[in-house]
Amino acid sequence: MNYMRYLDRLIASEVLPNAYKEWRGYRQKLTDFIEENCVAEGGCKPVLAIWGAGRSNDIDLARLAERFKLVLIDRDAEGLAQACKTYGLEETDAICVDLPFWNVELETYEMFEALLAEGEEAEIVIEHLKQVAFDNSHRGLPEIGRRFDYSVCVGLHSQLNARFAGLLYMYRENYDEEELQMIENAIRALNEAAVTRTNDVIYMLTEKLMVFGLEWAVVNESAMDQWENLVPEEIEGALQLRHDIGMHKDFDIRIEAERRLFWPFAWKERKKGYVMELLAVQPLE
Repeated sequence: MNYMRYLDRLIASEVLPNAYKEWRGYRQKLTDFIEENCVAEGGCKPVLAIWGAGRSNDIDLARLAERFKLVLIDRDAEGLAQACKTYGLEETDAICVDLPFWNVELETYEMFEALLAEGEEAEIVIEHLKQVAFDNSHRGLPEIGRRFDYSVCVGLHSQLNARFAGLLYMYRENYDEEELQMIENAIRALNEAAVTRTNDVIYMLTEKLMVFGLEWAVVNESAMDQWENLVPEEIEGALQLRHDIGMHKDFDIRIEAERRLFWPFAWKERKKGYVMELLAVQPLE
């Protein structure tokens, strides 16, 4: 059995080749929201961090670089380099860093696929997932020279453990219904841990305001004309983010602004998009 068969496909599918062109309208509106809520007035440029920046097809980095000193955070160095090239950024415009807020090594995914491919007992698969949570929860918090003025984190939380869910789907026939439910519950628990850990780091490292973006609902052809009226769905990662913000709301954070946009995620190829909920969140002293 070639254990990397499906993992390679999953990783390759994470790059949408026409995203920059097809997301133009969404990119403009999302960048508008960031600029409206992240204040940059005179003097030195404030520092704006973009978490999970990747190729940044959804955010206009050139516009933001005019007003902010950018910190692009992602472990995908190739994606960050492509983003800087796409937007014509100079070295003085942006710093590209790998800040391990939630870290899963490639070898961990390979082992997970191997366990699923062999049809290992659900308890063994679940222990593997628990180890991921343990390793991250006992990892020291990242250190930076100074806190960021602003942080932007859009569409990231749903991707933190998406490869685990994708691999389980590929090998679902190796398990019965009860076993699948057990592993799905473990991935859901891992999402809780990942979102809590990620947000704790962002809260700690951001001084003035955070912009979060989470998937509100899936949009297909039948819902296109009424996407603004769709009710929220339980989308993994986004669901946990909504819960985490709800726990902190009016205790140590305050929601300053909200907006919903249509994100044409893979509209041309699969007629699939999302309603994205944007939240401008201010930390409270």
